[in-house]
Amino acid sequence: METKLKDNRMVERVVVVYPDLTTDPMNMQGKIGKVTSAYAEDVVTVGFIDGTTGYYKTDALATMLPKNKLLDLLHDDLDLLSANQQREILQIIKEIMKKNPMSALAKAMENEFTKSYCTVTLQAWQELKLGQQNAKQQRQGL
Repeated sequence: METKLKDNRMVERVVVVYPDLTTDPMNMQGKIGKVTSAYAEDVVTVGFIDGTTGYYKTDALATMLPKNKLLDLLHDDLDLLSANQQREILQIIKEIMKKNPMSALAKAMENEFTKSYCTVTLQAWQELKLGQQNAKQQRQGL
């Protein structure tokens, strides 16, 4: 395996193996775990509650959208969402705010709506974080 990355925001990130992943030698589809280390740009090690550890590509894992992004989406889509959908999203955000990321991710994975609305691939999450970091650096440089 390649050398571990030194500066990595993905470590300790709560993730779930996509339930519909067709090839998973570890058979952990739908299981929640934490990133324990990262290699290259798109390979991470995930540790699961039962002690199982496996290597995964970042596009095979889902994670929660950042809280602020979720709040922005909810605000923007308020008129488009049903009361039940709003309630589901708010329950997930509440779990995030209570610093309960495993519970938030489990709730998000309960149905197709919340799964698609509240989660992204770990790869997309990393790109979002990189974009936020670049934007912050540009603001500070102005």
